[in-house]
Parts: sequence; C-alpha cells; structure tokens
Amino acid sequence: MYNCWNHLIRDVEYWLKKHGSGTQEHTVYKTQVRNILASETEDEYTMTLESLKDTWSQAFRDYFYSSLEGRNRRILMSYRGHLHTCNYNADSVTTDNSESMNAVVKRFQNFSEVSVDRMVHAMYRLQLSYGVQLNKSINGFGPFTPVLGTSLSSMQPPECTEYDHMLQSLPATAFRGEIKDTVADIACSLKVLHVPGHQCFRSALCG
Repeated sequence: MYNCWNHLIRDVEYWLKKHGSGTQEHTVYKTQVRNILASETEDEYTMTLESLKDTWSQAFRDYFYSSLEGRNRRILMSYRGHLHTCNYNADSVTTDNSESMNAVVKRFQNFSEVSVDRMVHAMYRLQLSYGVQLNKSINGFGPFTPVLGTSLSSMQPPECTEYDHMLQSLPATAFRGEIKDTVADIACSLKVLHVPGHQCFRSALCG
C-alpha cells in the first residue's frame, strides 16, 4: 500500500511541532524527508538516508525508524524508486488509498447524495468491477501488473454468489427510489444489524 507524500510530510511536521521544534528545523527535516522520498533507486535511498541521519536528533531518528520505516514500511513502500518498480510512472504520490476510493465513489455517484440502499448497491457494483479487473490481470490481460510474475497467478479472488442472490431477492424497484429505503432488507440478507446510534453495522442473525 502506497502512502501520500503530503500525508507523510504532514505527519513529520505534526511530530516536530509536538516536540517543540522551531520553524527552521521544520523546514530542514521536511526537506530531507522529501529528498529521501525522491530517491530513484534502493541504493540511492540508502545513501541519502545514511548521509542525513547523522545530522538528526536522536528523538527524530527514533521516530523515523519506528513510524516511517517501521510501521507498515510507509516510506519504503512510497519512495520514487519503489513506485517505479510497481509500474507507477509518476514522480510522487499525492493522494492516499482512502482519498482515491472516495473520489471513485463520488464520480460513480455523479457527486450526488444517495440513499443507503443505493450506496450499498453502488459499492457492490464497484466490487464486481475490480473483481473483473483482477481476474483479467490474473489471466494476463491487465490492467494490473504484479511486481513478481507469480504473485497474481497465486491469487484466488472470492466469489460473490451470496450478493448476487441477495440483489435478485430484493424488489426490482428497490434501487429506483419507488419504495422506502431497503437498508434493513439488505442488512438482513447480509446477516448484519444496522445500529443507527453507533452509525455502524454488526453481525446478527435476522429473523
């Protein structure tokens, strides 16, 4: 999973402010982290890091290795050289996974608010779309290209027959706004319970 460079730099700035660093230190540390992210190869990444880390305070050095390199390998998965090995040709990442999916959903819904049942249906259709793309890629037709040639062939995307059955069992008008929202029917079919007070769903046996 890639991380947005802006978010990484923002995390660095937040840590610096929390630890009482001044404006000049903010500029220096943020520029140096950007230089590390801009490394074109693994060797350049290592050389850049080695040349900079001795100028850092011990506290920042600990933060870098524990939170940027250590936690989910955030910076290692997002520097330019690694992105290029994954066939990502841009020079940086300026949005994260959540923002990207949020933008996809908004475009899919024509940037308009919809009822919960339509949203569930939209997410289901998007899931099918990505499933088709994965299956095409596994069989060599793209659009995804694995870093290792065998990684996609070993994947086994789950089937979604229960969702197909659920959609077929709902009234045909459910997603055309001609009847009341069907979130309860959908939740029941998926064997989850909608808890409005907590704004979430939880597992349940619907009777």
